[in-house]
Amino acid sequence: MNDLGRLHYELVTSVWRDDLRAYAYESDGFELVTGTKLRPNIAVDCMLEVYQAWVTGRMSDRVVLETSPGTGKSTIKVVASSWEIARNPAHRMLHGSHSYELASRDSRRTRRIVESPAFKARFGVQLRSDENTMGYWSSTEGGFYVAAGAGSGVTGHRVNSVVIDDGLSALGAHSKADRDAAYTWLAEGMLTRIDTDTQGRDGRALVVGQRLAASDLAGRLRETGAWTVVTVPAEFDPRRRCFVFARDGRELWRDPREQEGELAAPDVLPAQKLAELRAAIGSAAFNAHYNQAPGSDETSLCPAKWWRFYRSAHATGSQRRPIGCDDAPAVVLPDPFSRTVIASDLTFGATGASADYAVVACWAVSGGGRYLLELFRRRCGFDEQVSAIAGMAERHPGAKVVIEAAANGRAVVETLRKSVAGVLTVKAQGSKAQRLAAIVPAIESGSCYLPESAPWLADLVEEFQTFPGAHDDIVDACGYAIADLGNRVSHDVDAPGALGGPIGDVSTTSSQEYSVLGGEVDVERERYDIDLDLARRP
Repeated sequence: MNDLGRLHYELVTSVWRDDLRAYAYESDGFELVTGTKLRPNIAVDCMLEVYQAWVTGRMSDRVVLETSPGTGKSTIKVVASSWEIARNPAHRMLHGSHSYELASRDSRRTRRIVESPAFKARFGVQLRSDENTMGYWSSTEGGFYVAAGAGSGVTGHRVNSVVIDDGLSALGAHSKADRDAAYTWLAEGMLTRIDTDTQGRDGRALVVGQRLAASDLAGRLRETGAWTVVTVPAEFDPRRRCFVFARDGRELWRDPREQEGELAAPDVLPAQKLAELRAAIGSAAFNAHYNQAPGSDETSLCPAKWWRFYRSAHATGSQRRPIGCDDAPAVVLPDPFSRTVIASDLTFGATGASADYAVVACWAVSGGGRYLLELFRRRCGFDEQVSAIAGMAERHPGAKVVIEAAANGRAVVETLRKSVAGVLTVKAQGSKAQRLAAIVPAIESGSCYLPESAPWLADLVEEFQTFPGAHDDIVDACGYAIADLGNRVSHDVDAPGALGGPIGDVSTTSSQEYSVLGGEVDVERERYDIDLDLARRP
């Protein structure tokens, strides 16, 4: 290498040591790990800016970085870690994840870069041969890298920085116990290991990952008010534009997007892929994982934690529940019930990916509890909707059948009355939010129970928690049933006293209608099946 070549080589080395962006894009570190060169996008741009400012001390020492899976956050962390070692081989770092396998994987990837001939030649960093394992390796200058999984002990190591990448798993977010354990591990374990660095600066901590639930690690750290939070949603929301500021108040980065829905990483997360992910995991999970906007107990009309759960008398083992739900033990399903209601929210029969769902829900009451026994939810045509209601009525003899008088509801009623007794139509009154608000006290009081093993459980909890959302069909159907079970309405009859007073929920005069907590039943029948309703009277 001639003098000019040597000068250029040293100049590039100096630039790379000072500038993470240049190092990440121009060196072969990212390619060593992934096999491809790093490509720029808004998410990558933000992550590089945050790591640069965090490592160099230009911004807060406590940072939460929220970004989508699939944007390269773990690989950016690996490259940034090798860059920090290039800057200061004496730096001591502790990296954790929700599993040791992931933490040790990133340890190996970082070591692969640091041990590459190009890195050693350019930055002069040497690793010790006697301290070079999968989860722990050190430099001859006294720096080291420690990998730790959630819950593992980290005593004995004093470090200058801590990085947590996905400290809580997506499955662990379903459990309050797991969420609490992850936070305790971070707060009382990892963060207590931080010491001042070799320049006398305070130690640093960075928590990076996707949001999973309102009370996940990032959510808990937000509540302390002591952490700087940087958020890069996959789809831009102008109301949540992110700004990153230096310690001196100067702006370091701002989300450059202007149009609502504009993508952060269209090269790896294009619109079609995001649409498929939303359909596959549901809007609530998608908004948490990809848009960093988990449903909040504070903003939801009906948060997940309000639901209670039941199991059959013969069920064994615990069942997984949707994120945010209460962890209290499931009660045993009572038997018998005093009343049963089947309520429906039907459609005109479109079956496309954007069509509404037809929903049929069977609820029953016993004592002070309301129990969801069955739920049918499908994009389907007229005949299948009729069959779903008729089948549910057959499985629950004596149940009152209530159908919303919208879409093809009236046609379904006329068809069902040929074979199913006691079918009523319900006219919706007020807005959907008003009707939901009318039944919220019953759910909040802990009197509404769901089967903890049902395959549609997450869809139901999501619809209620994220209302108003993409779909509200479950909310409508269940709302009619819960409201009906919660109100006993007395009615006049053609011959007062002839039947001994109130007869339940069916009027014997075709001109009467009655309110059911925001809905009204329009009795349009040629026969009234009074005997059936009397048989259901508690």
